[in-house]
Amino acid sequence: MSLDPVSEQKAQPDHTVHAEQAAAPDSGPFAFVRRYSGIMAMMGSSMLWGSLPLYWRLLDDVPAELIFCHRVLWSFVFLVPLTILLGGWKAAMAAVRNWRVFRIMILSSLFLAVNWLLYIWAVNEGRVLETSLGYYILPLLNVAMGILFFGDKPRRAQYIAIGLAFIGVAAQIVMTGYVPWVALGLGFSFMIYGILRKIIPVESLPGLFVETSILVIPALIAVLLSVKDGFPFLNGSHTGRDMLLIGAGVATTLPLLLFAHGVRRIPLVTVGIMQYFSPTITLIIGVFVFGESFSFAQGLAFGCIWLALVLYSIDGIRAHGKAKPSASGGEASAATLQAKGLEKGR
Repeated sequence: MSLDPVSEQKAQPDHTVHAEQAAAPDSGPFAFVRRYSGIMAMMGSSMLWGSLPLYWRLLDDVPAELIFCHRVLWSFVFLVPLTILLGGWKAAMAAVRNWRVFRIMILSSLFLAVNWLLYIWAVNEGRVLETSLGYYILPLLNVAMGILFFGDKPRRAQYIAIGLAFIGVAAQIVMTGYVPWVALGLGFSFMIYGILRKIIPVESLPGLFVETSILVIPALIAVLLSVKDGFPFLNGSHTGRDMLLIGAGVATTLPLLLFAHGVRRIPLVTVGIMQYFSPTITLIIGVFVFGESFSFAQGLAFGCIWLALVLYSIDGIRAHGKAKPSASGGEASAATLQAKGLEKGR
């Protein structure tokens, strides 16, 4: 969001320990931090991603499309020095020069834009629970796409998990007469994004830099036009709101950096389980902070998906324990898509 944490993790056994971590002494005042830095980083990224609705709601007086443009603009501004300092500039330039890679990144940037814009709009329209549902179903969508496009051979438990998720969403549609299009839009847009990012050899941080570079010119034009049309920005009249709009860049890049640090240091099976923390935090915020109603139909849908995820996680843990040190291609592709789904969404 090689520096690509998912690719690096895929290329080695899940139980391997990062060289720096292995070399770190187990004593001293910072021994605990060194030993559990991966877990703490993943927890931090999940908490930040899960609590993003609180941030976007502070900007509910700003149109969603303008928040999105500021997010792209200031993410680009923060990513320029980060990409240079963290050694990703050469990888970013190589991606731009390779037309096959670059045209795929144009597509990936468009799906990322759809995901970001839909998420911000949904939060400020009071549909936080639907955003949570979208990211709960994402890993199951990734498994389904792994079967369809990457030749993965699913186990019985995975088939059952996908079926339970389908039943949950279908039951909600039948009972309410409403298609949860926000949840499905978020899930499918990021699933496609994950597939596109999987098929190109671009690292996470340089990849996000290239994607925001593709989007930044239209975003900058939109921001300038909004100022011309009377939206006050950096004129001293709305300093707090201006800082929040600029801070959208930090809100985007900081969780990515924590994720990139954590995923290098903990097994992918742990990453897969911890990815559910983020939509759970979002669900809690939607119900208890924003007061969104949680109907019986929604409870049935969430219940089926939670049961599916429990089954899916237990099956993954068992398979991980039985797996040989080198994972099969199918397992690797599904795991990669699953981890990709955390990198840059929301």
